[in-house]
This record gives sequence, C-alpha cells and structure tokens, in this order.
Amino acid sequence: FNYTVTLTGGCGNATSTGTITVNTCTGIEEVSTSKNFIIYPNPSQGQFTIQTEKGGVFELMDITGKVLKTYTITNNVQTINENLPSGMYFIRDKKYQSVVKLIIE
Repeated sequence: FNYTVTLTGGCGNATSTGTITVNTCTGIEEVSTSKNFIIYPNPSQGQFTIQTEKGGVFELMDITGKVLKTYTITNNVQTINENLPSGMYFIRDKKYQSVVKLIIE
C-alpha cells in the first residue's frame, strides 16, 4: 500500500510518502523440526494420543505459550482426553524442548 502524510501548521509544511508491504500468512510453522514424538489424530475433538519413543513430561500450552496442563507419560503411547475450546494449542516435550502444534475442532 502506498501512503502520503502531509503535515501543516505553525512549524511549516512537510510531506512524506512511503510503501507498506503486507506479506500473506499461510499458517504457523512448527516451532521445532526435531520432533521426538507425534500427536494423532490432529486435528482432534479433544481426545488425542501422544506417541513417543521413551515417554517423558509434556506440556499443553495455549497460543500465548501459557502452560495449561502437564502430562507425565511413562509408556510410549498415552491417550489424553481434554475438554478444550476449539483452537490451536501446542504440546512441548520439556526435556528436548521440541514442540508440535495441536488443533482442536
């Protein structure tokens, strides 16, 4: 978008022009490309499975990064059932700091 700003007043006149460029956002990328766990189904209705090679501690975070819940997984697979509003969430492995996006429909 091109813009022009014109100032007038007791200090004289000034005009400035410029361009504002808006890039299209097609989505949010995964925070980490080195994931040691998967989540399925994703999107889900609130019931999802975390599958990992060694278990661990995982955090459910909202879009702002606030930790909503912590899960300790002792087996390789754990099914979780949460009553969450529709939206985007993140699951973070506390040890490795890898993050996976979770969509709740």
